[in-house]
Amino acid sequence: MSRGGFKPGGGASLRALAIKQLRHDLDLFIITSIGGLVRAPGTDFSDYSSALIKFVGIRNLGVPQIRFLRKKLALAFQVFRKPDQQLHLNEIESLLNVAEANCKARAEKRTEKRKLRAIVNESKPTVSEATAPPITKKPSVWD
Repeated sequence: MSRGGFKPGGGASLRALAIKQLRHDLDLFIITSIGGLVRAPGTDFSDYSSALIKFVGIRNLGVPQIRFLRKKLALAFQVFRKPDQQLHLNEIESLLNVAEANCKARAEKRTEKRKLRAIVNESKPTVSEATAPPITKKPSVWD
């Protein structure tokens, strides 16, 4: 049985399931105290950072996923303040910058393909024009 049930061709891809699980792992329970944000007991930096790295490591991240990661990373910078943790988060941020650059490159490539396709489709004659015989004027008796 497929992951999506009995529907033909249905089901979630493994990539979507991985993203769903990693989003769940990145839930950081925060308590606001007088001095700022404090993480709730039970959240470990190593688990959180490994989930961030796994998420960034997904091959083709889209814009919504990158925005989500930026928010989670900004929150992690506020909560985890030790110098070694900050260095680790800086490395994750550089990986996220690379993923964002790859996303922008893919988007530019798509727009170039669309423009090229539009130019090619404009210059092609339509099917009716290509098969229609040329219109010629019949000689008239009155000419």
